[in-house]
Amino acid sequence: MNRLLVKKHFGVNLRSGEPLREQLQARLETFIANCEIGTRIPPERLLEEIIGVSRITIRNALQPLYKNGLISRQGRKGTFVLAKAPAAPAKFHDMAFGMPWVHNTTTTLKLLTYENLPQQQFYWEKVTALFNKTRKNAKIELLWLPLDADIGNLSSYLEKNSVDIFMYSTIYPEKISALASPLPPQLGSFFADPDYIAGILPHGETDLFNYVVPINLSLPMTFWNEALAEKYELPNVRERIRKGELLDMIAEVAPRLPEGFMAADHIWDYVNFCGLAQQNGSLDRVYLLDLMEKMLSVADSGKSFFTRQHHSREAVENFVAGRQLFLNTNIPVLQSCAKPGFSLSGEPFPFQIPNLIYWSGLAITKGCSSVDSAQDFLTFLLSKSAQKLIVDKKKMPPILLSAFKAFAKINYLYEEKNIRKFLQTSIICANPGGVQEQLSYFCTFCIREELHALLSRELSPQDAADNIINKWQDNKRRLSWKNNL
Repeated sequence: MNRLLVKKHFGVNLRSGEPLREQLQARLETFIANCEIGTRIPPERLLEEIIGVSRITIRNALQPLYKNGLISRQGRKGTFVLAKAPAAPAKFHDMAFGMPWVHNTTTTLKLLTYENLPQQQFYWEKVTALFNKTRKNAKIELLWLPLDADIGNLSSYLEKNSVDIFMYSTIYPEKISALASPLPPQLGSFFADPDYIAGILPHGETDLFNYVVPINLSLPMTFWNEALAEKYELPNVRERIRKGELLDMIAEVAPRLPEGFMAADHIWDYVNFCGLAQQNGSLDRVYLLDLMEKMLSVADSGKSFFTRQHHSREAVENFVAGRQLFLNTNIPVLQSCAKPGFSLSGEPFPFQIPNLIYWSGLAITKGCSSVDSAQDFLTFLLSKSAQKLIVDKKKMPPILLSAFKAFAKINYLYEEKNIRKFLQTSIICANPGGVQEQLSYFCTFCIREELHALLSRELSPQDAADNIINKWQDNKRRLSWKNNL
């Protein structure tokens, strides 16, 4: 079947108020009713490409047809018509039967999000407006999580405010099973779908993704001021970052910077991004010692890293003010400040050990007023149009693989080989409070004195490494990182 026939038989109206799944299922049933038994249904990938709906929507539309014995999947050969679909009954208006009280009702779902940066707010307003415009019987109402909300008792807040869908965070102390309902099977299949990054990257044994649907990624990034790099004759910055030469560039440029300028941000942010290799809960001393020695090699000028903190945003504010060459952070932190008055570029941090990828995701509350409508909205967020909004408005990497590849090629100048390497060296953070997250918290908050003493040459690399290892051993059993945030 050629592309024109596919569009003719299976095309849907993306702007109507009718759910896309229902439209596509009706088109499929009409096609089955008018074709011969044994006719091949176009592949899911072709349908997705031509009619513009997500793979999950297509599978949701096909599922009832499989269940009712109208079609059958025959391995790699494809999906074929088994039986004729019954003709659709004639549609009459309810009031024609003398029932004027019958009318269509619209379900309004409340969505709670904590993403209130300007770009994030713009995204949520746009994506909910688009959903509301294309749905006749379901609407989304945005709620913003107050700064003083008691997240330690989020379940009560969700119930009190009749929240239907909420943005999940790993810092919520309550178990996800106490906050959310399990995802319907159709959404659960998303985590085995190779068209989505969450279906490709390993995420260990966890039940978190039985409840939460990720919609975008949050990557640790290295940003740099292009004007400063040119002024201090630092060419090929992107290529050198990919080669793991960030510390070398810091060592080269720091002695040449004027008073009040810094080469990079807080030293503990760099260590956190590097990660601490561990096995069976113990830190790798060889790896840690090598990291300490490399960091000490850039310490002479005193302009390499911040080793003390006056306030948490000082490094990003220094960078945005044009007084700092490199910044290791994520996109939302950079977006929290005014737009820089200079050109900047960014590159995912070059990891030496597996890259722990964070994400933003949503879940359906236990008291949701319409699980079907909530499922429809979450499925919509995974569609091409909604994932494009994440790129255009939120400026974040999307979870849809094809959209991520396009994003990475434009923003990171990634070629296919770079994308493959990224996917091969990354794991999804899916175990709140697990060893990887505990290590991240430990690097960021618990070893600042050791790192300051190292760069002040008050500790040798050997002593710094040993002190950090001993502190980790003392803390790992009783580290309650969530309660310290």
